[in-house]
Amino acid sequence: MVLSSFYAYAIDEADYVDIGSFYYLERVNPMSDKDSSFIGTDSITSKNDDSTLFWICSDKNLDVSISLEEYVGKRKSPLMYRFDKKKASDVQEWITSTSGKGIFMTNKDVEKFSREALKSLTVLFRIEDNDGTTFYKQFDITGLSQALGKLKCADFLFNKP
Repeated sequence: MVLSSFYAYAIDEADYVDIGSFYYLERVNPMSDKDSSFIGTDSITSKNDDSTLFWICSDKNLDVSISLEEYVGKRKSPLMYRFDKKKASDVQEWITSTSGKGIFMTNKDVEKFSREALKSLTVLFRIEDNDGTTFYKQFDITGLSQALGKLKCADFLFNKP
């Protein structure tokens, strides 16, 4: 079972597909045809870290989020990210989930972040909680191109230069 603060799916091994460091699950609502398929990769920060980086279809839109082991609070969370050994991003504020254990990238940044990720092998996040405590999360993103290729909502990433 994959549990996060904002998604809870009972997943049988036959339901998901491993692609590189990612797992893919196709989910389409049979009553509305709404696509909520997703790919996820687990944190490589430590063996005990249950955080997961997701790319999720919200029908025709692509969302990026992180399910966190730590509680970050109820307000926006400042963070930075760094792909491989490239220059770190500027500080961004991601939307915090109602549980305080998940964060969502703003829609305007998803395309840029995803395009950078497609050219990288790892991503490191520096996340600050609402009390000012900083923690780091690192994810292996090998196989991202093939994994995103499974998401219909991510087609735009492969149709533009």
